[in-house]
Amino acid sequence: MGPRILLVYSEIVARRKISRFLSSGGYSVKEVDSGRAALNLLDTRSFDLVVSDFRLMDGTEGVDVLAYADGLQPGIITVLLGRPSDLHRCNSSNAAFISKPVRLEELRLKIGLLLIHQTCVTELSPSTRIMIASIRSQRAWSVIQAERFQELCLRLEETRSRNHLLRERALELKGQLQDTILNLKEARNFAAKLS
Repeated sequence: MGPRILLVYSEIVARRKISRFLSSGGYSVKEVDSGRAALNLLDTRSFDLVVSDFRLMDGTEGVDVLAYADGLQPGIITVLLGRPSDLHRCNSSNAAFISKPVRLEELRLKIGLLLIHQTCVTELSPSTRIMIASIRSQRAWSVIQAERFQELCLRLEETRSRNHLLRERALELKGQLQDTILNLKEARNFAAKLS
């Protein structure tokens, strides 16, 4: 079981989409649809991360849920999802902020980086450490892939350049060959006139 995430999001379709995406990445996700449900759950269970929407349908705000989580588990990783106009409210908390609409890859990367950073601060569960090692290796693989992609792009550009030069040379030789053929025809015609 990977790092435990409490996902607080009122809109069911978006919540399920985020939950499935994070679960497929090895996280253990518990979903709730309201701030009150999140507060009740935080009283009885501990989590490695809390991800909350800024505006919740029951009238609570994500910043309040995250502050409550931090009060119970000081140093817990918290992520707030909101519109850019909500950012000023996030600055008063310790939460990381991600703009909506949420890009799932950005969310996963942000959570991974926050987990990696927290390893320097607190002792995490073995499953969380395994997840962090996986994230680090994925990032290393991404760097390797990016370098390989750049190398392939350079080779492709060199090949295009060589092909362009070869094409120009072929056109030049074709012109010379046509000139030679014309000269041969003229020479043949001239020889035919002489005989």
